[in-house]
Amino acid sequence: MDFLSNFLNDTLLVSLSKTLLHFVWQGAALALVLFLLLKLLDKQRSRARYLISLFIFGLNVVVPTLTFLHFNEVHTAVVAVEPVTGNVPVVAPSQASLIVESAVSFDWQLLLPIIAVSWLVGVCWLSAQLIYEVHKVNQLPRQGTSEVEQHIQELFERLTHQLKANPLTRLMVSTKAEVPMVIGRLKPVVLVPTSMIVGLTSVQLEMLLAHELAHVKRHDYLINFFQTLVEVLFFFHPCVKWISNRIRVEREYCCDDIAVGCCGNPTAYARALTNAELIRPRKYSTTCNGSYWRRFEKTCFTFGRSTA
Repeated sequence: MDFLSNFLNDTLLVSLSKTLLHFVWQGAALALVLFLLLKLLDKQRSRARYLISLFIFGLNVVVPTLTFLHFNEVHTAVVAVEPVTGNVPVVAPSQASLIVESAVSFDWQLLLPIIAVSWLVGVCWLSAQLIYEVHKVNQLPRQGTSEVEQHIQELFERLTHQLKANPLTRLMVSTKAEVPMVIGRLKPVVLVPTSMIVGLTSVQLEMLLAHELAHVKRHDYLINFFQTLVEVLFFFHPCVKWISNRIRVEREYCCDDIAVGCCGNPTAYARALTNAELIRPRKYSTTCNGSYWRRFEKTCFTFGRSTA
């Protein structure tokens, strides 16, 4: 009973539970602010939209941290207060008030630790899944990969120098990758599916490589990993997931802008995105989130405005 009583009154658990409860409305408020800001910003200002989304996303870490520190300080101060001694008259409460007071006290004391413990279990479970997924992704450069042909390697090195990306970046052809991707931060590896090496023209391949090198230049791998950690911490809040998805969408648009600026032809880039989508293996079509198509529409819209 002493252990259960100490558990129910644990300061950290109570502070953590209250923080999680308050973050329900705090996270929704932050998402609403971002929604309104994105409505006001021009859709072609991808960099500004991305930075604002990233800033709001960062507040999803700062705000609950400050909330937790506040509640923990309050609870610590309350526990530290010495009980008042002396001949203080005690008024016996009525039977009804005792029942109500007992019920409210019981529910409140019991619910808070359960919320905190449930959250910890969820975070541990999702963290284990994340570690497994990261391990699988990091194995991709070692499984079913091969070096690219010399002329493609020279093209890749020229783009790396032109975009001032990490010179240690390597390019490999992968039979397991579904779409072009960047893995790693210190020594990044760009994986390109075999189907795109074979099915795209050299100009189209250059555009897609420029897009992936833009991710390297912007250190998006590290930022995306930070996003994933925050999503694990606040797995219960759909608004956090929505903000994170907005960041990923705007990130792709930012890299599209860099690729178009490097290649100088928005229409050709839009066609490259379309062809890349069409030659993807059909077994992956059900998992496609339509990002290529949305980027195709955005690129065409940008081109239409620039020539209007």
